[in-house]
Amino acid sequence: FKDPQDLTYTVENGPFYVTCGHSGVLGALGGVNTTDKLEVLTGDYKIIKGLYATGNNVSGVSVAAYQNVEGVGLGFSLTSGRLAGQAAAEYAKK
Repeated sequence: FKDPQDLTYTVENGPFYVTCGHSGVLGALGGVNTTDKLEVLTGDYKIIKGLYATGNNVSGVSVAAYQNVEGVGLGFSLTSGRLAGQAAAEYAKK
């Protein structure tokens, strides 16, 4: 491991902002079943029209190793949100 002194440096130009965050739950295993367009499926795998699910709680995306790193799920959350939004927009046009 590196000495903490090796990981610090002086920053002289502002402005400076500080934030504090904590993640407690990283996602759920299981979750909601969806189509590739993120349409929510019923228990017997029928599409619920107009209902979409995104993020780490979509079933089949997360595995144990994936859940152990905070922030990793953000990529899928953003991507699935965009894809679901596009699918919802197409659905709304009908």
